[in-house]
Amino acid sequence: MGNPKRQHFVPQSVLRFFEGEDGQVFFFDKQSPNSDIEKRNRRSVFWQKHAYTLTHEDGTKNYSIEHEFGKEFDDKIGKLIQRRLTLSYSGLHCSLCKEDRTLLLAFALNLFVRNPKTQAHVRGTAAFGAAHTVITLANSLCRRSALTVEAQTKELMLQSRNTNELASEFFDGFGVHFCMPSDENRSFVIGSLPICRFEPTEEEWITNPFGKSERQFEFFLPLAPRLAFLLSGKNNSDCPISVPTDLVDKVNLKLFSQSDSVVSQSCTEIRTCVALNSSEERECSFS
Repeated sequence: MGNPKRQHFVPQSVLRFFEGEDGQVFFFDKQSPNSDIEKRNRRSVFWQKHAYTLTHEDGTKNYSIEHEFGKEFDDKIGKLIQRRLTLSYSGLHCSLCKEDRTLLLAFALNLFVRNPKTQAHVRGTAAFGAAHTVITLANSLCRRSALTVEAQTKELMLQSRNTNELASEFFDGFGVHFCMPSDENRSFVIGSLPICRFEPTEEEWITNPFGKSERQFEFFLPLAPRLAFLLSGKNNSDCPISVPTDLVDKVNLKLFSQSDSVVSQSCTEIRTCVALNSSEERECSFS
């Protein structure tokens, strides 16, 4: 296994499902003024240089977290997505096994924890500052690590607890579902922050066909253009949920709004997001 400087916060094992027949994805960068939709290789999107690399006091690099993410999540999740796509297109009903459920929940949490936006937010919290101070003090008393203080603090943020255990607690009680657009010409986009949270209305929450969860929100994660992972209600579903066009627009717009950049297999889906976002911004300016 190599030691890549480009470290993806949305794994290539997911992004490959968003490739077109030419092996490229459509990419839109919201941060670039006057930017347009462009085609890119999946390796050139959703990455940050040395995002998870830890630096030793002597300047050498430690790639253990990057390798662990690849081994525990990125390699396994691609195979799981392929299995669920095959089942979905074949029309077969198959409940999610315990191992796959554990992997999906841990992967969803991992995507959130490893995201640059999350890391930037955590670095600004008092708890992170306190951790940095404690590690600095501990090192001054008894040096226990060859890593720099900054690297030790990053390691603490990314690997504070067993991900499977934490994900089980965080998503405890939610029903697990897979979704597909009802219109065969529609698809999901995926954003640089790929998992989004929805807060249903009181009526939607109470009348949820999968039962009323203890917490009044839902999580949505696109896995492929025509497959998404949904945490909603308290009961699982064995067959994919058909998502109507208006909800596809709602999900894509949410992902577009919260992300700095988006990827899609379809140029049209990104253009729809841009148009819907512009319309929403105009409505807000008039209100």
